[in-house]
Amino acid sequence: MKRFSPGMPVIEMTGVRLAFGSTDILRGIDLTIHCGERVAIIGPSGSGKSSLIRCMNGLAQPQSGRIIVLGEDISSAVGLAECRQRTDMIFQSFNLYSQMTVLENVMLALRHVLKLPASTARQKALEHLAALEMDRFAARYPFELSGGQQQRVALARALAKGPDILLLDEPTSALDPELVRSVMAAIVEATAKGITTVTVTHELGFAREHADRLVFLCEGQIVEQGAPKAMIANPVSARLAAFLGASASS
Repeated sequence: MKRFSPGMPVIEMTGVRLAFGSTDILRGIDLTIHCGERVAIIGPSGSGKSSLIRCMNGLAQPQSGRIIVLGEDISSAVGLAECRQRTDMIFQSFNLYSQMTVLENVMLALRHVLKLPASTARQKALEHLAALEMDRFAARYPFELSGGQQQRVALARALAKGPDILLLDEPTSALDPELVRSVMAAIVEATAKGITTVTVTHELGFAREHADRLVFLCEGQIVEQGAPKAMIANPVSARLAAFLGASASS
């Protein structure tokens, strides 16, 4: 298994085009993300943000272009399997298994993907739940938890695998406003140990304060990218300026 040092490219997208029927979703994406980098992706609804990160782990298959993840071309079965082993994704809808307890949800990938013994998987799952203050809910089912608690369980489940790359698709969009800050704080703390993160978000404050790079996507194309604070304070493109203005007034 190839190891990557900070600064080395771990996601390389070249000329990526994705369409659903006659609708173009991504139109020639070139993007490189480096080991340990925290990237935030923003843009208007329908701009292709979720499709972009779904391409990064093979959940969406582009019609053309090349995607290299952790040194492997994920258009091949071997490359995709390696990608899925070393990346994880957190969805806005939590995607917990309703028939499983919190503990069982976190243990699932540890048992069936990493092939850990039950006792080891249980201990590891409880450690990650405890780190997110969710261990006391280990015996509960998802329907017994609030949205914020469910998202913390989803985060614990993802981190328990020890991923090199964590993809987050609008992780707070399904939450009540008062829960957003606590979940974002949990994400920041949990991913502060060098995990490469790519986060699709509408939370500009989070992007400004906690991302190393901001990527603005519009109509399936990267319009602007750079240091978050500089981009938000002084957008170069008129389209980003209009987007930021609309976000500030909403």
